[in-house]
Amino acid sequence: MKKNFIKKVFAATMCGIVLFGSVTSVDAATKKYTRTITRKTGFSKAWQKNQTVTFNVDGLEYYALITYGYDTFCVKEDYVQDVGGMPRGCSSYGTVKNSKGTKKNTNKVKGAGLSRKADVKHTGVPVKYMVTMWFE
Repeated sequence: MKKNFIKKVFAATMCGIVLFGSVTSVDAATKKYTRTITRKTGFSKAWQKNQTVTFNVDGLEYYALITYGYDTFCVKEDYVQDVGGMPRGCSSYGTVKNSKGTKKNTNKVKGAGLSRKADVKHTGVPVKYMVTMWFE
């Protein structure tokens, strides 16, 4: 009987260690990193810019692509697109936020994939274009 009790205590202890380790790993994996590009001028005509942003995570550098701009085709709007190009194991998405605080996100992409477009009505300056990345 004592032998069964010891086995149960050992099994429960090991289960607790595994669960604790899982919670710690999930917490670390869900941390998101964001880089913001703010524009306060240059909204008199349509434009687009391609840029690479750098994330420094625990001493390692990760790079992400972002295309952002201002469109005047039908409605004046700020947009972000083609966000991604991350290494395998990373995910990312882009966000555009106008001066009134309205924001939209692109779809989430994994690894080297690139996102679709997200746009908001241009309401003045500043406009923020963001890339968010995390590990999966």
